[in-house]
Amino acid sequence: MRRIPAALACAAVIGGLAYTQSPEPRPAFAMVDIHATPATSGGVVRIGVFRGAPYVAGGRYELRNSSLLDLINQADGTDPEKILGGPNWLEWDRFDVNAKLPAGSTPETQKLRLQNLLAERFKLVVHNDTRDLQAYVLTAGKTPKIKQAENPGDNGCRGQIGGPGATAMPGGGFRIDPSAGPIYNTFTCHSMTMDALATFLRGQVSQNGSVSPVTDGTELKGAWDFEFKISLRLGGLSGGSTDGTITVFDAVEKQLGLKLTATKVPLQVLIVDGAQKPTPNGPGVTEAMAVEHPKEFEVADVKPSEPGGRGGRLQITKGGGVNFQNLPLRLLINNAYALQNNTLITKPEMDAALQSSYTILAKPPAPSANAGLQNESTPAVPVGPMISPDDNESAWLMMRALLEDRFKLKMHKEERPLTAWKLVAVKPKMKKADPSERMRTAEGPAADGKDPRTAMPSRSRLVMFQNVTMDQLADKLQGLGAPVNTPVINATGLEGSYDFTINFSPNLGPLGAAGPVPPGGGGRGGPAGPEAGGPMASDAAEPNGAITLSEAIEQQLGLKLVEEKRPVTVYVLDHVEAQPTEN
Repeated sequence: MRRIPAALACAAVIGGLAYTQSPEPRPAFAMVDIHATPATSGGVVRIGVFRGAPYVAGGRYELRNSSLLDLINQADGTDPEKILGGPNWLEWDRFDVNAKLPAGSTPETQKLRLQNLLAERFKLVVHNDTRDLQAYVLTAGKTPKIKQAENPGDNGCRGQIGGPGATAMPGGGFRIDPSAGPIYNTFTCHSMTMDALATFLRGQVSQNGSVSPVTDGTELKGAWDFEFKISLRLGGLSGGSTDGTITVFDAVEKQLGLKLTATKVPLQVLIVDGAQKPTPNGPGVTEAMAVEHPKEFEVADVKPSEPGGRGGRLQITKGGGVNFQNLPLRLLINNAYALQNNTLITKPEMDAALQSSYTILAKPPAPSANAGLQNESTPAVPVGPMISPDDNESAWLMMRALLEDRFKLKMHKEERPLTAWKLVAVKPKMKKADPSERMRTAEGPAADGKDPRTAMPSRSRLVMFQNVTMDQLADKLQGLGAPVNTPVINATGLEGSYDFTINFSPNLGPLGAAGPVPPGGGGRGGPAGPEAGGPMASDAAEPNGAITLSEAIEQQLGLKLVEEKRPVTVYVLDHVEAQPTEN
């Protein structure tokens, strides 16, 4: 294993992070499987399974869909925006880490084990340093619009969602309709010091997963009461009009009489001096660390939904149980098999059954205890299959068994020509990337901080790409927005990497019509399209400036998505029954 120079080792130890060998034995996992994150597991789509913390249970420690940047953050606790340097794939390539813990392991020793793992398998070398990073200073205007606190015992800020685009529901929660107008979050704050307000505003000014510090420069002492509201983006949705859009910067200045000013401040950072792709697993490790998914629900109650029932619900509970309310059979099939509507081929006589809605309550089997737990001194030995740490995967795999048993579902796979997409160059407008920058994509503005959603909130998705090739862009486009729900082929002929953002409206139908998307979309990637037997959307221009992903690609990048017929893997539905068997 590589050793870091003494001076750098000293800096790493001072910062609490020593990714290097030591004369003393360091805590290590009993066994570790590291592999690239697959797109599917057991045929179930695994998008969005990244967790902010490891799964730890039954002697198992697991991190999924994690970049090396995420792993360093887990091992040391350093904020991602303060981890600098390293190879350009540091936050692009994704890995699954499945490890076996000795008995008596604690969160503290788990971090040490992960640090040791990164040094051994990723050859990670780091040191601490200080760099000037993005931050904000909160200052007072000529006439602050805040008042001295009346009740010092009641402190903090509480938010309330409202506005024309948000309707409170009787049972709690909100129905969001971006086309109805702006959606706001109104914060009522009591007995807040300016230092506490600066800390609270960190979450409001931060973007792209990075936290920008906010410091108090108001010189206002004591505690204060005040209220302010900002426009809310919830799940990529925002109001359909520019009227009434309020940024946090506008709110602080106009409603509170204060001001947020961007600046640079010296902060301690972690510099990645070197890293490599992980070394291969040892013989038999992959098999020994495999998870065993439950095969079927312990008990399931399936019944047709009441006529006229409204408000579908798709909830997966701990261990892979389900609480599904008023969901169409087609949607259940699409989700269970990770299909788009256009890749589920049906016959007209099946339409009535597929459109029928059902309510399903199902309980997963109790997890079996994992054998072979070890203490710190016991040598590593294979322990056999373990329970699944992912409730989502387990639930949908058990749903397959339920659909086949209770609805007599039968399907087969084949290749059929379908409408697919290729990406071509028209008049490229993208900026050539600095090859020393990392490959990355994030929801939010690029480094310049310009956010077009402020002026055009109907285009509520803003996806930033940095140092990305056209092959990588084509790979990311499927499922990013309607109507791109089949694999995209790169036919641009453009070499090298680029920086760009794509700003579009996620709630548009395939040809541009705005409207609500049913729970889970058209399967797991978007609303129904013409090939699925869904309604044809109008191609009339949206009066609020909303545009589809394909329109945004053409207008903003100078590229174009072109339809073509090519073989695509589809599922052909051979048989399904509208009436499930009795409970």
